Amino acid sequence: AVAECEAAAAAGGGDVWLHIDMFDGVAIDSPHALTFGPQMVAAIRKKTKLALDVHLVVNRPLRYVEALAAAGADRVQLQLESFQDAEQLLHVAAALRAVNVSVGVCIAPGTDVSALKDILSKCADDGGWMVSLINVLGVNTGFGGQKTLDKIRQVRLLISQIRASPTLPDEPQTHSNEG
Repeated sequence: AVAECEAAAAAGGGDVWLHIDMFDGVAIDSPHALTFGPQMVAAIRKKTKLALDVHLVVNRPLRYVEALAAAGADRVQLQLESFQDAEQLLHVAAALRAVNVSVGVCIAPGTDVSALKDILSKCADDGGWMVSLINVLGVNTGFGGQKTLDKIRQVRLLISQIRASPTLPDEPQTHSNEG
């Protein structure tokens, strides 16, 4: 019932997508970081036509790809810091794209923007950018906010530098959730 009310309020407010945090309490080592799963995404999907954007911060993200696609997720944002390296993140991104789910990458406030370079350099495919959104988080999960404007400028500069390559398509969108 709460999900239905929130989805209706978001749609009524002119929103085009609804953000859902999916944390397992392991990838973020906190007892307060246990949130929704694919079942909640499916329940929300039944109540709204808004695009469902799932922020996935779990220990084993690949195991949720099929379930989130079946539940109706439109985009899954992968938390950069949850992965050992760019190749692991890109493997999960490719699996999401294979089931027609768009991919975003979240970067925590304390992570240097240069950590995105390997991902952005390798994420172009024949259909465009494998990653459609870079989300520069304004806060670490469970902690108070920090300004991210300088980091957003750094991400845009990195994208424009990589985009200068004639083999890459248009840049992904950048987004900040600053409060």
